[in-house]
Amino acid sequence: MSTAHINTYLLRSLIILLSLSGWITGTFLYYSMNEQGKYIAQMKQINATHILTHSFQNLNSFDEVKSLINKWQKQNWSAQTGSLNTICTNRPQRLIETCKLINQQNFEQLCQ
Repeated sequence: MSTAHINTYLLRSLIILLSLSGWITGTFLYYSMNEQGKYIAQMKQINATHILTHSFQNLNSFDEVKSLINKWQKQNWSAQTGSLNTICTNRPQRLIETCKLINQQNFEQLCQ
Protein backbone atom coordinates (compact mmCIF):
# COMPACT_ATOMS: atom_id res chain seq x y z
CA MET A 1 0.00 0.00 0.00
CA SER A 2 1.47 3.31 -1.02
CA THR A 3 1.80 6.41 1.10
CA ALA A 4 -0.55 8.32 -1.21
CA HIS A 5 -3.24 5.68 -0.73
CA ILE A 6 -2.85 5.83 3.07
CA ASN A 7 -3.00 9.63 3.02
CA THR A 8 -6.16 9.54 0.88
CA TYR A 9 -7.74 7.01 3.25
CA LEU A 10 -6.84 9.12 6.30
CA LEU A 11 -8.14 12.28 4.63
CA ARG A 12 -11.46 10.63 3.74
CA SER A 13 -11.79 9.24 7.26
CA LEU A 14 -11.06 12.66 8.74
CA ILE A 15 -13.65 14.35 6.51
CA ILE A 16 -16.30 11.77 7.43
CA LEU A 17 -15.45 12.11 11.12
CA LEU A 18 -15.64 15.91 10.95
CA SER A 19 -18.97 15.85 9.13
CA LEU A 20 -20.46 13.47 11.69
CA SER A 21 -19.08 15.36 14.68
CA GLY A 22 -21.43 18.29 13.99
CA TRP A 23 -24.43 15.99 14.00
CA ILE A 24 -23.30 14.25 17.17
CA THR A 25 -22.63 17.56 18.92
CA GLY A 26 -25.96 18.98 17.72
CA THR A 27 -27.85 15.93 18.97
CA PHE A 28 -26.14 16.15 22.34
CA LEU A 29 -26.90 19.87 22.67
CA TYR A 30 -30.53 19.37 21.62
CA TYR A 31 -31.02 16.64 24.23
CA SER A 32 -29.26 18.69 26.93
CA MET A 33 -31.35 21.79 26.23
CA ASN A 34 -34.58 19.77 26.40
CA GLU A 35 -33.57 18.28 29.74
CA GLN A 36 -32.59 21.69 31.06
CA GLY A 37 -35.93 23.16 29.92
CA LYS A 38 -37.83 20.43 31.77
CA TYR A 39 -35.77 21.03 34.90
CA ILE A 40 -36.36 24.79 34.78
CA ALA A 41 -40.11 24.32 34.35
CA GLN A 42 -40.20 21.94 37.32
CA MET A 43 -38.13 24.24 39.54
CA LYS A 44 -40.25 27.25 38.56
CA GLN A 45 -43.33 25.51 39.93
CA ILE A 46 -41.56 24.31 43.06
CA ASN A 47 -40.27 27.82 43.79
CA ALA A 48 -43.75 29.29 43.31
CA THR A 49 -45.21 26.65 45.62
CA HIS A 50 -42.67 27.46 48.33
CA ILE A 51 -43.36 31.21 48.12
CA LEU A 52 -47.12 30.72 48.41
CA THR A 53 -46.89 28.08 51.13
CA HIS A 54 -44.80 30.42 53.25
CA SER A 55 -47.19 33.32 52.60
CA PHE A 56 -50.33 31.37 53.47
CA GLN A 57 -49.05 29.50 56.53
CA ASN A 58 -50.44 31.83 59.24
CA LEU A 59 -53.84 32.53 57.69
CA ASN A 60 -57.05 31.29 59.29
CA SER A 61 -59.75 31.73 56.64
CA PHE A 62 -60.28 31.88 52.91
CA ASP A 63 -61.26 35.55 53.25
CA GLU A 64 -57.80 36.23 54.67
CA VAL A 65 -56.28 34.47 51.66
CA LYS A 66 -58.29 36.65 49.27
CA SER A 67 -57.43 39.78 51.25
CA LEU A 68 -53.72 38.95 51.18
CA ILE A 69 -53.79 38.35 47.42
CA ASN A 70 -55.61 41.65 46.89
CA LYS A 71 -52.90 43.37 48.95
CA TRP A 72 -50.21 41.80 46.77
CA GLN A 73 -51.94 42.97 43.62
CA LYS A 74 -52.48 46.53 44.89
CA GLN A 75 -48.89 46.85 46.09
CA ASN A 76 -47.39 45.10 43.03
CA TRP A 77 -45.67 42.35 44.96
CA SER A 78 -44.29 40.57 41.92
CA ALA A 79 -42.82 37.50 43.66
CA GLN A 80 -46.15 36.56 45.21
CA THR A 81 -48.40 37.51 42.29
CA GLY A 82 -45.97 35.91 39.85
CA SER A 83 -45.98 32.72 41.90
CA LEU A 84 -49.76 32.69 41.97
CA ASN A 85 -49.86 33.25 38.21
CA THR A 86 -47.30 30.48 37.62
CA ILE A 87 -49.30 27.94 39.61
CA CYS A 88 -52.66 29.00 38.15
CA THR A 89 -51.28 28.79 34.60
CA ASN A 90 -49.34 25.54 34.84
CA ARG A 91 -50.97 23.41 37.53
CA PRO A 92 -53.97 24.98 39.30
CA GLN A 93 -54.52 21.84 41.39
CA ARG A 94 -51.27 22.60 43.20
CA LEU A 95 -52.90 25.70 44.71
CA ILE A 96 -55.21 23.42 46.70
CA GLU A 97 -52.17 21.46 47.90
CA THR A 98 -50.42 24.69 48.91
CA CYS A 99 -52.97 25.97 51.43
CA LYS A 100 -55.43 24.07 53.62
CA LEU A 101 -57.92 26.96 53.32
CA ILE A 102 -58.21 26.62 49.54
CA ASN A 103 -60.48 23.89 48.22
CA GLN A 104 -62.02 22.74 44.95
CA GLN A 105 -64.95 25.16 45.27
CA ASN A 106 -63.02 28.35 46.00
CA PHE A 107 -59.67 28.05 44.23
CA GLU A 108 -61.11 29.22 40.92
CA GLN A 109 -61.77 32.63 42.51
CA LEU A 110 -58.03 33.03 43.00
CA CYS A 111 -57.01 31.98 39.49
CA GLN A 112 -59.14 34.45 37.56
